[in-house]
Amino acid sequence: MTYTVRDVAGLLDLQPAVIRRYVRAGFLGASRDERGNYRFSFQDVVLLRTAKTLSERVKPHRVRRALKNLREQLPAEQCLTGLRITAEGGAVVVRDGSSAWQPDSGQVVLDFEIAELATLTELAVHRKPALPAGLNEKVEALYAEACAVESGDPDHGIKLYWQVLEIDPDHVDARINVGRLLHERGEVDRAEGQYRTACDVAPDDPTAAFNLGVALEDLGRYLEALQSYQTAMRLDQGFADAYYNAAAVCERLDKKQEAIDYLARYRRLVIRSV
Repeated sequence: MTYTVRDVAGLLDLQPAVIRRYVRAGFLGASRDERGNYRFSFQDVVLLRTAKTLSERVKPHRVRRALKNLREQLPAEQCLTGLRITAEGGAVVVRDGSSAWQPDSGQVVLDFEIAELATLTELAVHRKPALPAGLNEKVEALYAEACAVESGDPDHGIKLYWQVLEIDPDHVDARINVGRLLHERGEVDRAEGQYRTACDVAPDDPTAAFNLGVALEDLGRYLEALQSYQTAMRLDQGFADAYYNAAAVCERLDKKQEAIDYLARYRRLVIRSV
């Protein structure tokens, strides 16, 4: 049995855009049907539920990055659902038997049992402290409300995203979304600023780089736009829209061969996904 995006959204109470963002992260085994729609296995649903739970305590872009890295670190035949994946100290921690590590950074985590209580000593340093649990819940509630209302009332969505960012300036998804809404209502300069901040906070987020490219292209800064699209492609080699946009920018810059190459890659990706 497989599940559609709509099925998963109903089962897990996730926005379809969030589900697709997890697909692009590359840790799911989602396929496409004859119409090009995503189909998810039961294991995919379990992983998405894990990602949602982790995102309640760890920033969503860090969850996506950690699960993507974990998928790359494990043998192809090993299933992620067989591991214990938890959120600890603002980071994702994976346990497999007696081993524990952070897929985000590759750092090993040492467990020490004292008076039947386990405390974690993490080898990573200089990490920004996680928000207090109550405050983090407020942030994610505001973010979820913003996602739910933005299509019907973008002004209210922007207001809610600003509230998220007032509490947590490093909330990358809120930063990207408020940039997109500003962009859609024609405030491209302000959108560029939000995308740049998102890129600074999460330099490994391909969506932030791609959206920055779109803003720069709309501002007529084509060479900078191409560089941003190239960054998005480097971070996510399956980001088809980045190749398509890069091809269009290369046409404007009279880079004919590069335009042909990017368009060919875009077509291969689209054909492969159907």
